[in-house]
Amino acid sequence: GDSPIAVALSGGGDSTALLHALAQCFGVSRLHAIVVDHALRDGSAGDAQRAEASACLIGVSAETITLSWAADAKRSQQSARMARYRALCSAAKQRGACVIALGHTADDQAETVFMRAAAGSGWRGLAGMAPVAPAPVWPEGLGLIVARPMLRARRGDLRAWLRSRGAAWVEDPANANLDYERVRVRARLAALEDGGFDPMRLVRLAERLRPIADALDREAAALIARAASFEADRIVLARKLWDAAVP
Repeated sequence: GDSPIAVALSGGGDSTALLHALAQCFGVSRLHAIVVDHALRDGSAGDAQRAEASACLIGVSAETITLSWAADAKRSQQSARMARYRALCSAAKQRGACVIALGHTADDQAETVFMRAAAGSGWRGLAGMAPVAPAPVWPEGLGLIVARPMLRARRGDLRAWLRSRGAAWVEDPANANLDYERVRVRARLAALEDGGFDPMRLVRLAERLRPIADALDREAAALIARAASFEADRIVLARKLWDAAVP
C-alpha cells in the first residue's frame, strides 16, 4: 500500500544511508524519521537534533523522542534497545505507519551470528536477524513489522555511497566503547577479516538457515490460528488440535 514508512534514524552512517535510499525508492513524502534520544550520555540531545535536522534537510518529516529513566532503572544495552523499540512503535502508530525500517547491515548480521555462536546458540539463533519480522515488543508492537532493507549491504560501502552524495553522519561514541560486547565483536571480526577470514560467510550461513526458521514460524502461526483463541484475560487452547500437532 501507500501507508507511511517510519524510519529509525540515529544519525549514524547506517541509518542515514537507509533514509537516503528509501527517499530515492519511495519519495520523501511517504517517509517519517523517528530519532530516539536514549538520554544516557552527555551530548546525546545534540546528536539527536542533528539527526532530525539531516532528515528535514532532504525533505523528510522527523521527530525526536527522548527516553526517560527511573532513578533505579537498569540502563543496559538490552534495556535501552527495548525502550527504543517501544518508542519507535508508539510513534509509528501515531503516524499511521505499519512498517518501521531499520538500518541493520550485513556487518551487523555477521556480528549477531558470531555472538550467538559464541554463546552456544542453536540453529535458530544462527539464522540471525530476519529481513522482515514482527516488531519485538508487546503490546506496543502489535500490528507492526520491522524491515531491514540494508541487511546485505556492507557498512563501508554505505558510507562510501553517502560520501559520494555529500551526505554527513555522526558516529556514536558508544561504537568505540569496548565495555559493550558488540563493539568487542566488531573489533574481533575486523581483525579476522584482516587475516583473511570473510565475515560474510557468517551472513551466508544466516541466509541458508533463514528459510527454515521462516517455515517453522509459518507453521507455528497456523497452529496458533487453528488451536488458540484470545479472550480478555487469557488464552484458550483447543487441546485436541494442539496435542495433535505438538509432540
